[in-house]
Formats: sequence, structure tokens, C-alpha cells
Amino acid sequence: MLKEISTKHVHLYNKAMGDINAVKLKADTVIEELFSSATLIEVNDKLYTKALKRFRMGNPPGKKKGATIGDEVNWEALLEEVPNGADLHFVSSDSDYAAAMDPYRFDPFLDKEWTSKKDESAIVFYKSIEAFFKAKYPQIHLASDVKKNTLIEELAKSGSFFTTHLAMQKLNQMNEFSQAQVEQLIQIAQTNNQVWWIMGDADVLAFYLKLRDEHSNNLSVESLKALIELVSEYEKSEAKEPDDDIPF
Repeated sequence: MLKEISTKHVHLYNKAMGDINAVKLKADTVIEELFSSATLIEVNDKLYTKALKRFRMGNPPGKKKGATIGDEVNWEALLEEVPNGADLHFVSSDSDYAAAMDPYRFDPFLDKEWTSKKDESAIVFYKSIEAFFKAKYPQIHLASDVKKNTLIEELAKSGSFFTTHLAMQKLNQMNEFSQAQVEQLIQIAQTNNQVWWIMGDADVLAFYLKLRDEHSNNLSVESLKALIELVSEYEKSEAKEPDDDIPF
């Protein structure tokens, strides 16, 4: 039975990775349809003048430190062209559009401006295309979700400090783990001694501290307690760099 399950897992993994490399996931099709149906907004003198005024007044978006006004042009174009009454699903990881104290909330100034100029229209803000798909198309899995699950499985199976650090290097480059994935990562740290023995190492500690900071509001009480216990011993002390001399 175990051999049969392992064989099926390998088959599904190979198929998923093949679809990723061939750009054949359902998400790829939806994204292609979204971009092919997009309407390009022409930047005319009127839009440019409005954007330049916004820049000089110091109003968001935009950093106001350089000579470019790209964000300002984009925003003025949306204000000009999006129909009244139509909700805007806004996807951007650009911090210029996010609230200063909450990166997952749309900038309050821009939100107020939008609702005041657009009748019965709201902005729904997403930090990434992943977040958008999870909210609008939960049945669709992005390639990045498949990769995350694969990396989590690699961490679970890690049999040495070396392979743990390799997995951590890749996981630290990922963003927006689901609640189920975070719960699994916490369980791995509790049960795999190749992970919790080096919890104080800089890469491992940074990863689990990030999970705690970003997911403390949506974890179960038991999982949050376990996560806090995992990192609390090392958080106030200086994290160690991985020891190259450790025998793997």
C-alpha cells in the first residue's frame, strides 16, 4: 500500500511540475484570458497634467523622491476610465498603494478619493495575484502553490541540517502561505529534530518569526501557542549563523 501511494505521489508530482514548466495550469489560462481582455488606457496630455499636479502636491501614490510619475499616471488613468459603480479589484505588491501601518490594507487617502469620485464603487485590494486567485477562484492552484507544497514536503523529509538549510533558503523567498501550510510548517518544526535542533540559526528563526508575525491572527490557539514556544527561546538572543563545520 505504501509503495502504491508513493508511486501515485511521484506521478502526480511529475505531472504538476510538467504542467508548470509547460505553462498549462488552469491559473495560466485564466491569467492569459485576463491580459488578453485588458483595455489599454492611452496616456494623453490631460492625464499627464493631472498626474504631474498630484506629484507636485505630494499626494499618493508614488514615492515623490525621483523624477518619474508612473504611479500617479496609473492612478489618474483608473480614476478617468473605470466606470462609475464598477468595483475595482486592485492587485499590486507596490508599497506605494498600501497603508503605511498595514501593508495588506489599501492606502486610506486613495480609498477615500476613489469612493468620493466613483458612485457606489469600492476598491478590493490584493497584495499579489495569489491572493486574488484565492479570493475569487479558490479552486485554482497557482504554480507557486505547488512549489510551496513541494518545499514544505522537502522540509518535512529533511534528514540533515544541510538539507534543512537548503529548504529554508527557498522557503524564505516565498510569500503568503495558507493557514493549512503554516499549520503544517509548525508541525514539522515540532516533530523533525533536524528543524527544531537548529531553530536558533538565523535562517530558520527568521522564517518562523515571519510566520508568527504574519499569521498570528488566523492560526488556531494550539498552533499559535506552539509557534510562540518554538521561537521565544531564541528571539531575544542573537540568532546564530549556520555552522559550516557541522557534520551532516
